[in-house]
Amino acid sequence: MRPMTQVCCGCSLHLGVQTIILSHLAWCLMWIWMVTCNIILRIPALAVGVNRPQQTVNAIWNLAGLPFIIMALWGLWHRVDVQVRLYLHYLVVSFSMHLVLIIYYLFVQDACSLLPSTLKYNGLAFACGVVRGCSIAVLLSTLLVQYYIAYIVWSWCEDVRAGISGKGLGALYGRRQQHYGSVGSPVLHDAESLPVDHGRHTAAY
Repeated sequence: MRPMTQVCCGCSLHLGVQTIILSHLAWCLMWIWMVTCNIILRIPALAVGVNRPQQTVNAIWNLAGLPFIIMALWGLWHRVDVQVRLYLHYLVVSFSMHLVLIIYYLFVQDACSLLPSTLKYNGLAFACGVVRGCSIAVLLSTLLVQYYIAYIVWSWCEDVRAGISGKGLGALYGRRQQHYGSVGSPVLHDAESLPVDHGRHTAAY
């Protein structure tokens, strides 16, 4: 599989991965805050309708993901793919768990059971078909978005490992200015600061 070079038709991989990691960090902190309010502080929050065991599992999983997210940010800023690959594994497992929950609520529990009782004798078949069709659309859309996010992170890791892209033309221009100076003439360095190439010193006979 070939890694991508851009995100969303023009954005860099670095920007895409940074957006994904920061959004994931905000999501984890939001879940931890909601569970803390609902269970510990007894203040109703957004996830008040979710049962407490499920809230606790979500909070534990999101809390366990904070070290992976912090490592991924460090690896992203220093262009080290090992930490980002660890985060990618955590991300794939999170997507798999999310997918299992969606399949359970949409198909095992039957989405038609969530319809109001007023439709029981009037238009139930049509409404149930619409709900099931929307459930399949939600499942396919979720799969597509999750695959795209994981593909972006994987492409960045492959890009860094292969050394295809560096920090950009700005860094190259800065190195040129440091070497040649502002007037275009080479900057003289001390002999002690220059690298020694022992392979090119050959004796002439």
